[in-house]
Amino acid sequence: KSIELIDPVSETGTKVKEGIEPMFDMFLKEYGETVTFKQKLKVLNGKATLDGYVEYMCCDDMQCLPPEE
Repeated sequence: KSIELIDPVSETGTKVKEGIEPMFDMFLKEYGETVTFKQKLKVLNGKATLDGYVEYMCCDDMQCLPPEE
């Protein structure tokens, strides 16, 4: 309630691959080494606390490991 999101999330990373992933039959973006996500925001009431997490999983051509935070 004390934060307003200004712009959409921007993504920059190495070894970006994007497109339809046959294993999941959906559009995905894959980052092979590192990725940085940025988003501008505005603090509305003088101060705010922002908490969050990233959920990810690793896959090869045959299987995926369970998602982790």
